[in-house]
Amino acid sequence: MFTHKLAPLACALAWVAPAMGADWLTDMDAARQKAAAENKAILASFTGSDWCGACKRLHRDVLGTPEFAEYAKDKFVLLEVDCPHGNKMSEEQKKKNNALARSYRVDGFPTVLVLTPQGDVAGGFLGGGMKRADVQKALDEGLAMLDEAAAIKHKQGPERLEALAAFFSKLPQDIRGCSVGMEDEIISLDKEDKRGFARRRAVAVQRADIATRLNCVRHSNPEELLAVALEYEAQALPENRPAIIQLKLSGLAMMADSLEDLAAAEKTLLKDLETLKGYPEYETVEESIRHAFKDPERLLKEVRAIRAHRASVEKMKAESKPPAGQ
Repeated sequence: MFTHKLAPLACALAWVAPAMGADWLTDMDAARQKAAAENKAILASFTGSDWCGACKRLHRDVLGTPEFAEYAKDKFVLLEVDCPHGNKMSEEQKKKNNALARSYRVDGFPTVLVLTPQGDVAGGFLGGGMKRADVQKALDEGLAMLDEAAAIKHKQGPERLEALAAFFSKLPQDIRGCSVGMEDEIISLDKEDKRGFARRRAVAVQRADIATRLNCVRHSNPEELLAVALEYEAQALPENRPAIIQLKLSGLAMMADSLEDLAAAEKTLLKDLETLKGYPEYETVEESIRHAFKDPERLLKEVRAIRAHRASVEKMKAESKPPAGQ
């Protein structure tokens, strides 16, 4: 009789439990300890919960659903690394999360990583807009890499270098940059950089430096854009020179006052292009320059119209400011 009365209640609880969703930790150390104790991987979701639309959709449609909780419960320890713009969490937690995001070199949101219990990257994906089946497929591929990651720990010397390089090459390309520790070790072991990891790191670091410098200038001001291009022109690695030439193209074109100025700009850029001979980007950049200056009269007309519009906007802003002292 007792069993009979409890049976409907048990069924109800079994139905309600999945709807409650999964529990997400917010501390990496706790996640690593739990993952090691339960022999699970860590699923780390780097998100911006109060500003990132793609993050919100990913949580609403996939990561926050009962179906995903059921999928993940025996596979992952779930870790949310939230980097909000508002004040929804303590400053201490916000600093901790931002530091963790930087340590994995997360520069796009959402980023979801499959990590070993030691915190090494084994898989994941960048960006939202994915259906649950696609998310689970990407995560399953990361899980399949865990045994290979564990095997690497027992290798030494050249054998370890080969295993690390092979493992790194299997990671999804858009999250390879998050595997900082592995990349550091490959670079340290490959003294002659035969695999090119040190070179790619140098290119990425310089590219990030240029991007940071560009964040400090007004993109509507061609003189400032040109100044950045000239600042990096001599030191830019060949892999980054296409971006510098494109930047220079924008600056020179927008500063032109005559057809003669445009002709001089095109000549300068084609001369710069010679430094890219032998690189795959050569033809793409050449086509871009030729296309930009194909109709110089039309280009000059467009440049003048853009400058006139910007001058009008600046004038309106200046006139709308209250007089000093008010």
